[in-house]
Amino acid sequence: MRVILLMAGMVALGLAGWNFNAVRDELRRSLPPKFSEEELRWVVGYHIWSPVASDAARRRFIASHLWASLFALCVGLLMLTFGELIGAALFGGLGVLAFAYITWQACRYKARKPKISNWITAKRLRHILRTSCRADAQRCRKA
Repeated sequence: MRVILLMAGMVALGLAGWNFNAVRDELRRSLPPKFSEEELRWVVGYHIWSPVASDAARRRFIASHLWASLFALCVGLLMLTFGELIGAALFGGLGVLAFAYITWQACRYKARKPKISNWITAKRLRHILRTSCRADAQRCRKA
């Protein structure tokens, strides 16, 4: 049981780090080159919710936090099997807190996500064409 928890925790930690590095690489391409490696690590949390970042980068950012919270929960369960109640409570609480925080951020972003106004959807385009054709037909009948 302990080996399975340890391996699951290590895999979760590796996936969290991999996703976070992918987010940093994508933000490095879209942000100005004034940020160094160390500064980029600290500004990811701010710029990931700005229009600079793509939706794919946001999904990876959320995934990295979810994997990190799974890692914390696995370590908390591992500590519980050793009888360390304080450590288990701290890591379990950290995992739940990380999960709640990233869920709150993602829901808050979804509520205020900017609408792209320069793209016309197919439904909107049909509506525009239908109303303009009706207006043209009415003008032809009057003439």
